[in-house]
Amino acid sequence: MNLVSRSITNYPEFRTLTKDLRDPYVTLVSQYLPYSDFNFTSIFSWSSGEAEVCMLKGNLLLKMPDYIDGSTTYSLLGTNKVDEAVAIILAEHGELDYVPDITKSSMRHPELFNISKTREHFDYIYNVESLAKLEGRDYKKLRNKIHTFEIYHADIPLSTKHHTVLNSKLIDEIIKLDKEWSIKSSRDQGDTLNERKAIKYLLDNFNDLSLILTCVYAGDKLIAFSINELLDDHYALCHFEKALTDHHVNTGPYIIREVAKYLLTKGATLLNWEQDLGLEGLRRSKMGYHPVTMLEKYKISRL
Repeated sequence: MNLVSRSITNYPEFRTLTKDLRDPYVTLVSQYLPYSDFNFTSIFSWSSGEAEVCMLKGNLLLKMPDYIDGSTTYSLLGTNKVDEAVAIILAEHGELDYVPDITKSSMRHPELFNISKTREHFDYIYNVESLAKLEGRDYKKLRNKIHTFEIYHADIPLSTKHHTVLNSKLIDEIIKLDKEWSIKSSRDQGDTLNERKAIKYLLDNFNDLSLILTCVYAGDKLIAFSINELLDDHYALCHFEKALTDHHVNTGPYIIREVAKYLLTKGATLLNWEQDLGLEGLRRSKMGYHPVTMLEKYKISRL
């Protein structure tokens, strides 16, 4: 904690969450469950390096652009004098969002605040071995989808490659696929533009962030990629994953199994697949992979 206290300033003095703050920041947040909103790489990429942090009453206060509309959002992680910390933020900024359950549960007088669950921000947690093996009745549909995918490629060689270091050629390949996916996606243009910006920023800084890029090829064509991070306590977190469904409708299930198989060899037992942001299709897809639990989050405002 001495390293953290020397590196992260106290409220109201924020410090930009740059790469040189990564180690003390990770040391601090690793005391808690791996909520995606407080993951260094996630914040760093989505905010394009513009997120700021400070300590407030012994808790971590995060100031970042919202994922969708870019508006300034505040969140709080910690268990120390939470009521006092929340009251200070609400008096000056009006609202807290993406508040982890551990923070909300540490409040002594929650009745003094307006607190609501934000289902669209819950993190999905999966059993890595289950996704790798797809055994049992629950995974029958997924097994069938992958079988159909493999039959389709009987005469087209499939290959899966894992990278921990990127070069410019590979980065260009990923950006090209992401652009193609975005154009053909039914998601809102503003949403996909923000996500494309976040992916580009992450790729530009990939070699400094201890990440794993998984690529699936059909012949020489890149048809899917997934960017994951190994965390402490046998967790992994998936930052971005794209599959060209116009190549085959079941490209997604195939790369998800490939990623899980690889993460399992690296000791990961649980995978955080982040939130669905209220997107109906994304929620339906994520529920179809049978999460073992959800990390709940809340919005807090004044009564």
